[in-house]
Amino acid sequence: MYLLLSGAFSLWNAPFLAAVEDTRWQVFPRERVAGLPVAVVDLDETTLSRYGYWPWPRERMVALVRRLLEEQGAAAVALDILYPEASGNPAADAALGHLARTAPVVLAQTFDLSQSNAPRTLGQVAGGQACPAGLPVPQAQGVIAPGATLGPGVRAGHITPAIDADGHLRRAWPLVRYRDRCYPALSMALLGAAARLPDATVWKAGSGGGLENPVLGIHLPLQADGSIRLPWPVEWPPVIPAAAVLDARLPLPALHNSLVVVGSSAAGLGDLVTVPGKSRLPGVMVHAVQAQAMLSGTWMQRPGWGVALTGLYVFLLAWGCLWLAVQRHPWLGLTLALTGGLVWVAVNATCWRQGLDLPLLPPLFCVLLQWPLQSAWQGLKAQRAQRLLFRQFSAYLPRRVLDELVRSGADPRTLDDARRCDITVLFADIVGFTRLAEQLAPEQVAQLLNIVMSHLGRLVHRHEGTLDKYIGDALMAFWGAPLPQADHADRAVACAETMLADLPAINHALRQVGLPAIRLGIGVNSGEAAVGNLGSSQRRAYSAVGDTVNVAARLESLTRVLDQPLLLGEDTCRRLRTGAIYPLGCFELRGRSRASLVGARQCS
Repeated sequence: MYLLLSGAFSLWNAPFLAAVEDTRWQVFPRERVAGLPVAVVDLDETTLSRYGYWPWPRERMVALVRRLLEEQGAAAVALDILYPEASGNPAADAALGHLARTAPVVLAQTFDLSQSNAPRTLGQVAGGQACPAGLPVPQAQGVIAPGATLGPGVRAGHITPAIDADGHLRRAWPLVRYRDRCYPALSMALLGAAARLPDATVWKAGSGGGLENPVLGIHLPLQADGSIRLPWPVEWPPVIPAAAVLDARLPLPALHNSLVVVGSSAAGLGDLVTVPGKSRLPGVMVHAVQAQAMLSGTWMQRPGWGVALTGLYVFLLAWGCLWLAVQRHPWLGLTLALTGGLVWVAVNATCWRQGLDLPLLPPLFCVLLQWPLQSAWQGLKAQRAQRLLFRQFSAYLPRRVLDELVRSGADPRTLDDARRCDITVLFADIVGFTRLAEQLAPEQVAQLLNIVMSHLGRLVHRHEGTLDKYIGDALMAFWGAPLPQADHADRAVACAETMLADLPAINHALRQVGLPAIRLGIGVNSGEAAVGNLGSSQRRAYSAVGDTVNVAARLESLTRVLDQPLLLGEDTCRRLRTGAIYPLGCFELRGRSRASLVGARQCS
């Protein structure tokens, strides 16, 4: 009965084995579906470095969409980008909203499917329809939708992810219910826009408990929870850098009658997901794959009878092995186990290529020993944890600190939640940047920022700090997390002094490309802060928040008033172990109710 129990455990804990079963996308590839008119326009690192950091001004996005429709001949364009708030340009907002009303352009919105007591709601939800009767549809509590400045009646589709417990994305929500209305996915709204359908009211309950669109001739096989299983293709939709479209370097009309999804693969924007076979897939590609599957009809289904068939096979295989073991025929038992495993692999592969997803591993687990499997699984979990750590922190930490974090055995899930840490925060800002930006062309401003921030970022890593973010012409970094550092105040101040000492080298690099010299203002403060992966369920970043961070930012602003390039908070002065300091006095910092003691390094 040992093998029977082992097989039953494997069968009824299928989510635990899902990552292993995902290998079938590589081992049993399905037939190619070539020539489908779906493409991705990517706001990649090269595009962002050329046209400026995110967020872009909306007039640039309007220009990109118009080029795709008017010059490239795209049938419809979907933006995997949220616009819930007003920009600084009402005319650009109105132009984007006008495109989403009158042209085949779809905006994004996302729903909160958690059971939070305080769901977040922003913007005006759009694109709803009456919910199909008798179909399972997940219920949302909140929504982030297109902003009111875009105007009413825009076309929209949701980008709400369906993440499994292991962090992988294998499914999608075709419809989400919100306030007694149902809202289609971005890919479904994109197909409706291409067909010039007025709204999403044509999605209805179909045969076999599925969802169908009679006008488009599309049928979606729903699972019991209202999701669809995503079919990962042999060949992915083509990816075109947005810069190639904006620079008119793309042949005309390369995207004629194509469905285009615009999104970003840039690591800094955080829109990367883990899917079977790929650990860093841009989220925009998921929507393109959904649209491609709707056109080809290549969906995966796990029928109810498939689980029952697998359970019966496990029982018969385990019972046969147990009977042969009792009869003292170990070699016959081994032969039966190996033969049974190979037969099941062949049956599973045949069904897989027909679009039927039967559980693969439960019968195979009956032919393996428990302890070797447990050891191998623990090894895989450790490797996955290391990959997750590298994926989460490679943009923030120097390699040596990242290696130390991995060796410490830290659990990525514990680092994902915000926790209180004792840290030192550094803010560095370019003095007089607004005046410089007025005098320079936009391309020169971007070039100046790239040179300065690249140099400052290397110095943060050299001093083993965590690079939090770039905020326009400012840089934020901190020491003391995710790994504790007893001397984090000394490290931060040493980094700040190195930044000031390297200013001549930075200015020399700027002058070589015809750019003006700069000055820096730096504020450093120590204390407790909340540190972790902060943000929404769609986009998160490892960062620190709290009064300690605010004081550091205010100290950086105070450097202009006191004409001091480096100011230290009271707690930082008290913690320093090396070097002399002198107090400058108590000053009122903006947004704080009491004065703060400010110090500076002793002049040599």
